[in-house]
Amino acid sequence: MATSGTIEWNYENIEQLTELYEQRPCLYDTKSKDYFNRDVRNVALQDITKVLNTTDVQIKTKLKNSVYS
Repeated sequence: MATSGTIEWNYENIEQLTELYEQRPCLYDTKSKDYFNRDVRNVALQDITKVLNTTDVQIKTKLKNSVYS
């Protein structure tokens, strides 16, 4: 069982992460004017961490690992 700040990466959580990520093009679209704005990107990442009740480190790790899987 996950404790606060950790998340079990099951199908539903991965699907939710994907949807949340896609709703924030500043995190992945290099043509977005906000892509190079670190503050905007940090706010977007913090929004995702609040919804999923986890840490930004876990989100970044999951996103990085998802690219290579």
